[in-house]
Amino acid sequence: MSKKETKNVGPIIGTLIVIIVLMAIALYVFASHINREALINSDTASSTIIIQTSSKDDVQSLKTDLNNAIK
Repeated sequence: MSKKETKNVGPIIGTLIVIIVLMAIALYVFASHINREALINSDTASSTIIIQTSSKDDVQSLKTDLNNAIK
């Protein structure tokens, strides 16, 4: 008579599923944190840029406004 060896695969699969779920949650939290910082940085950067233009529509005023906007 030979003994049958039984291998319990269930706990191994369960452990792997838990590890994969935890890794997915960690990546989600990390990505949302990075995204939040990017939004904060873009909001502060865009709010500090102020371009003053004149209300005149002659060619020289338009050129001056364009040159000031490029700087």
